[in-house]
Amino acid sequence: MQTHTPRKLFGERVRYYRRLQGWVLDDLAMKTGLTRASMSRIESGLQNPSLDSILRLADILQVPVSSLFEGLDVVSDSYLALAHTSSEHCAKKAQKATLLLTEILHDLKLLSTH
Repeated sequence: MQTHTPRKLFGERVRYYRRLQGWVLDDLAMKTGLTRASMSRIESGLQNPSLDSILRLADILQVPVSSLFEGLDVVSDSYLALAHTSSEHCAKKAQKATLLLTEILHDLKLLSTH
């Protein structure tokens, strides 16, 4: 199963619109003033673009800014659900550890009084 992070999905949207324009990566990098390496990392989901870069990308690609974020709400909802599940799991583990430590301290106290 392929995991789509918000950055990766954003980068895929940029790549999609770049290809619709018939441009190669170098073309978009030149038009945005970003390096080819930065543009490649953005499209690969390895780099967060700045707000200025996002606005410039949308303008140059001739798309609404919102179109670069299509689908991200679904990814964000998945991340929130995962974080909530992980948080609940950690809370249960912490509760069990606390109970265990309480029992150990109680046992140690009983041993020290005998």
